[in-house]
Amino acid sequence: MKRLLLVISTVIIVCGLLFSGCSESAETPEPESIPTSAPAVTSTSPSEPAATTTPEPTPTSTPSEVIELKFAHSYPPMSGLGVALDNWAKKIQEDTNGGVEITIYPGGTLFKPHEFYTATASGVTDIAYGDVPNGMDYYALETVLNLPGLSWPEPYPEVLDMRMEVLEGLREKFPEITEAHKDVVTLFDVVMPPFVFHSPKKAVRTPDDIKGLKVAAGGWYVTLASILEAVPVSIPAPDRYTAFERGTVEGSWDVWGGIFALKWYEVSDNYLEGVEFGDSSATVIMNMDKYNALPDDIKEIFKANQQYGYEQAAWGFTSAGELGIAEAEKLGATFLTPTPEEVGLWQDALRPSCDAWIQEQADRGLPAQEVFDEMLHLIEQYK
Repeated sequence: MKRLLLVISTVIIVCGLLFSGCSESAETPEPESIPTSAPAVTSTSPSEPAATTTPEPTPTSTPSEVIELKFAHSYPPMSGLGVALDNWAKKIQEDTNGGVEITIYPGGTLFKPHEFYTATASGVTDIAYGDVPNGMDYYALETVLNLPGLSWPEPYPEVLDMRMEVLEGLREKFPEITEAHKDVVTLFDVVMPPFVFHSPKKAVRTPDDIKGLKVAAGGWYVTLASILEAVPVSIPAPDRYTAFERGTVEGSWDVWGGIFALKWYEVSDNYLEGVEFGDSSATVIMNMDKYNALPDDIKEIFKANQQYGYEQAAWGFTSAGELGIAEAEKLGATFLTPTPEEVGLWQDALRPSCDAWIQEQADRGLPAQEVFDEMLHLIEQYK
């Protein structure tokens, strides 16, 4: 736990590389189970967040039939996040007195990770979890919050409420953000923990060490890898275990929860902590027609559970992350913390990434500079 607290306090949070497509391959190592209640795997595991203290709306209408909804995501059912999403679905059912029944389809059984938005908008699923970088056509501006070097004034997970307020502030000022995903309703947003950079053989301490390495990268991190002069390799997360073993991939940015769920700690020996590599985020969305058809009191229950949803997701990532660190320690992994001088080298190397993001989104015709500046302004208000 001490090491995890150090990581959380020194790394500034977590893109769609993690374990975003956790069951796209039958070769995926079977993840260890995460408990469905407050985890008791180790004495240092965090407690599962309790339901929010805000009074829950009571259903005022009783549907003639139970409302049945499909909820699909790409994570293993017993991964930390898989359990967290299941907990949220169960709470919706409880708060509606059984009026809503949500059936979960985990492990990418209904769609591939990059299809989460179109699958929901078209009705393949009623509800979906998706990593925002996997839907850049719809969420490009929201990835501004994931950029390296933003120096959030609070560590993860304390930063969650602040992040949500900044995101909502951006959505209010720039209607094009929500207009881009107008075919769905956002049920709740998710912020992931800080990225670490891990590598099977070569220890990476400085920007020079990453040059020329074959690095697993997707979404925005393809650009970041190129900026750092690494070689980006597009490879689904479930396939990375074998790629690490064979040397076809030599490093990756991931969260500890993903490292645990896919057992990468078995094939990766070096972990760089304390560098502001940025983070990733996700969203849980619902088909617009399905949502509009819900009784008003049921809609209010979904709204009342927004905070419970993102707190559950944070618990899922954090609890699994603790287990991942513990397993890596058992195997004698090397944990690298840069010196102040090395931190400065990384800051210099990562600085062009924000300008690159702004240019990429401006090329899409989006007000990237304005959104970036407003985000910095909102962050500054919390310092």
